[in-house]
Amino acid sequence: MYRGASDGEKKRGVGLACSYRGVSLGAEGADAAETIVSVQTDGSVIVSSGVTDMGQGAQTQMSQIAAEVLGISMDRIQFLNTNTSRVADSGPTVASRGTIMGGSAAKNAAEKVRATLLDVGAEMTGVDLNDLDLEDNYLVSTKTHERMASFSELTAACFNKGRPMIGLGWHNSPPTSWHEEEGHGDAYFTFVYGANAAEVEVDTETGKTDVIDFASVHDVGKAINRGMVVGQMCGGVAMGLGYGLLEEFEIEDAIPKQLNFDGYLIPTSMDVPRIKTIIVENEDPMGPFGAKSVGEPTNELAAPAIVNAIANATGRRIYELPANLERVLLGHKLTRQGKRGSEQKNSIDAMVVDSCKIRGGKA
Repeated sequence: MYRGASDGEKKRGVGLACSYRGVSLGAEGADAAETIVSVQTDGSVIVSSGVTDMGQGAQTQMSQIAAEVLGISMDRIQFLNTNTSRVADSGPTVASRGTIMGGSAAKNAAEKVRATLLDVGAEMTGVDLNDLDLEDNYLVSTKTHERMASFSELTAACFNKGRPMIGLGWHNSPPTSWHEEEGHGDAYFTFVYGANAAEVEVDTETGKTDVIDFASVHDVGKAINRGMVVGQMCGGVAMGLGYGLLEEFEIEDAIPKQLNFDGYLIPTSMDVPRIKTIIVENEDPMGPFGAKSVGEPTNELAAPAIVNAIANATGRRIYELPANLERVLLGHKLTRQGKRGSEQKNSIDAMVVDSCKIRGGKA
């Protein structure tokens, strides 16, 4: 039952939030990443990067990019945990930069190794270098599609010839048009775009808000791993739901009031609604195979969409998060008692005053 309906205390509403977001550090400072791809004599591949994987899947996507360039299956790749004693520090895992920076460096490193492998392959087979390719763990002829040698045979030949099969990939972010002194221009070399839509049900007697349906749409450039992208999108919605409705960290006299998770509420599986994910792919030449990023943008839009849905359901807009029982209930009751037109503002002002009294503050 939506707000326009006359009966029922539970009202439904829908809300939309859209955004565009800069990728990488941009004008904040120099941004670069290093990845090393090393092929062993048995045909296995070691990948190491200065980009730290905290669970978002950076290691997987860098491995996939290296495997694509080398024409091999993923089971040949071992990814070493980040250690700056053997690979250059590649900056923090922030700014949704893992794929576009680490992935670009991995692609650059793998391409250097690929060039060596194809060069030796041409010497082995007598086939023109331009007619050779690496595909499905084999050196193949692009003209006849014949398998000329296995990847393991090819790497063994490189070793016997003393040809190094290691590539150091380094990627610097492109320059931006931002002009610091004049305060204009693009602060980032590329952007990602997204839209979230939420449907909520608000109990106008208790202030309880349930998110019952959700749609998350993001332009990621190119999805290197669709499963991981969907996981990021669903995880971002769940985190945004907590930010929008539940999570609050209060400090009183320099002492935190929430000392444990019984006071700091986070969403459970029962709180997360149905999530429809839509991946939009507009390949970007700035990223590896056209990929950009998907990380923080999936989280940033959820709370605004939910708050907009609450406003659609109750007629009252909330400007402070989380939209907990008190804020939703207090705001709804005061707005319902208020009159239309100029008297609406007086109702909102009264709500602010009463809210300050409840919190022990001053209006």
